[in-house]
Amino acid sequence: EFQQIFTLTHVCKHFNAALRPALVGAAEAASESLFARFGGENLRALDLTGKELRALDCGLLAHALKHPAQSGLQNVAVVWLQNNHICASGLQALARGLRSMPEGSRLTSIALGGNAFHATIKEAGAGAKLPRSLRPCLRRALHDLASAATERRHSGVLLSGARTGIGDV
Repeated sequence: EFQQIFTLTHVCKHFNAALRPALVGAAEAASESLFARFGGENLRALDLTGKELRALDCGLLAHALKHPAQSGLQNVAVVWLQNNHICASGLQALARGLRSMPEGSRLTSIALGGNAFHATIKEAGAGAKLPRSLRPCLRRALHDLASAATERRHSGVLLSGARTGIGDV
């Protein structure tokens, strides 16, 4: 249901505005359903490695980070997202999720190695530093994620870094 409503929000801005309340409700139901099966409120590490997650799933995770008690993620300190299909849009969603986390959130680390955006980085010839030739949307997404992690660190929540495979973000 969430995916269908989310897709329809892209038809036009008026349709988006009309569907926004339904999308929030569908996101709550989908995130509760998705994360409840991974261990519930006692979960300390959320392992989503190799689950074929995409940008839409990152949007659900962002919603869950914003509302950790409802989604069962209130005690999660580590999220493993390696070996999925996360692209620039997914990184943007994760950055929004980090920024929206409530005070007292326990999340300290997100691991992102082996995702779709890594192929783009390799194609651009990235070493320790991101090359200027990297697509602007990916460069911006990585920067936003790094900024969100830094903001969380300075607000009293230590976020040790989102591991991208090219160093800490």
